[in-house]
Amino acid sequence: RSDSKDSKASSSSSFMNTEDFDEDIPQLAFHSSFESGNLRRAIRVGPTEYDLVLSADVNTNGFTQWFYFGVSRMQANITYTFNLINNEKSSSAFNTGMRPVIFSSKEYKASGLGWVRAKASTISYFHNTYRRPNNGHRMSLDNSHNQIGGRNANNAESDSDDVERDARPAQPEKETHDEKVASAYRAPGSGSPPSATAPTATPPGGSDECYYTLSMTLQFRHTNDDVRLAYFYPFTYSYHRALVKKLLKDPSCSKHIRRQALCVTRGGNVAELLTVTDFSSLHQHNMSRRQIVFLSSRVHPGEANSSWVMKGILQYLCGDSKEARYLRQRLVFKIIPILNPDGVVNGNYRCNLSGVDLNRHWERPDPIKHPTIYAAKRLVHAFAGQRPVMLYCDFHGHSIMKNFGIYGCSQDNEAGIRPAREDEVPHIKDASR
Repeated sequence: RSDSKDSKASSSSSFMNTEDFDEDIPQLAFHSSFESGNLRRAIRVGPTEYDLVLSADVNTNGFTQWFYFGVSRMQANITYTFNLINNEKSSSAFNTGMRPVIFSSKEYKASGLGWVRAKASTISYFHNTYRRPNNGHRMSLDNSHNQIGGRNANNAESDSDDVERDARPAQPEKETHDEKVASAYRAPGSGSPPSATAPTATPPGGSDECYYTLSMTLQFRHTNDDVRLAYFYPFTYSYHRALVKKLLKDPSCSKHIRRQALCVTRGGNVAELLTVTDFSSLHQHNMSRRQIVFLSSRVHPGEANSSWVMKGILQYLCGDSKEARYLRQRLVFKIIPILNPDGVVNGNYRCNLSGVDLNRHWERPDPIKHPTIYAAKRLVHAFAGQRPVMLYCDFHGHSIMKNFGIYGCSQDNEAGIRPAREDEVPHIKDASR
């Protein structure tokens, strides 16, 4: 995502003054040059305190919320403070008990312990005074996608956590994103950097024009460890591919699952289509009469929790329980585990390489700019012309909602949409008994 100059704090940086720092405490080294990593810059503002700047989604000027980075050269049992200073969401579950996740290489080698919730002694999420580019309007740098939110400027319908913000019309940007972000930061105790406008104490046009800070204090158990911190348990594209490969090699699972390519993305990554059903000759005769269930996830790459749910569903449907066997004999599951592979690989929070939110382009997807949505929609239409499509369920995550929630289609007589009756989904009901 970024070169070593941006991803690792440098003693020559104009944003830091190391003269007053304790020489006995080494400067930390940060990096994010790995799959799904996201960290643009680290700025040392105190002996053990660092301001961290996240990268915007590729080809956009925003969508900074997902973070995943590595840190090393720490000393054990020293309290460090990390301030992620350019978050966009106006609220966060970090203020109601959520904690980031952490992976220690030394701990893993010693005990096999992998990713765990970080034991941060203090964690808070609050509004700051650093100005966002373009007055807080999110924009794609692709000229044909200048509006990232709703279908038009007046459409406030959105599945985003920030509905009103997504629905506002975008405006042309005069400066680059990097210039805007860089000009917002103040050196500690020195006012503003040259040619930069100091942030005001109160947001001039409302809270949407400024960023939010996630601040955490934590200690590391080992000196000179290689540690990774993330917003949530990472679920990378490579991990997904390894999972499917493992299922296909398992004799008890491979007979129930087939893998094929749905399409190839702009970044050259394969979006996979998995089919799970009973392929045995005993039940082949009714294959064409089975209803279709479509499942998909990870259209928003920063919502890694949806992939963990999808992993559980795959393992369950390929399992040997009586409920799984019942469903496989009566339904065909078409599963697209990662709808936005490019975004997942590049550490994006919400968009693909075209700089657009794919979940806003189901109505008229473009085969070049939104290839996975285009291919998925064509597939649904093709099967709908042959047999009933009983259900399409798309899995997401949410930055403030807890537990589990479902959004469904409301009744629309003009469009012919109505809620399903219980007797229309007998297989799901019967299998749960």
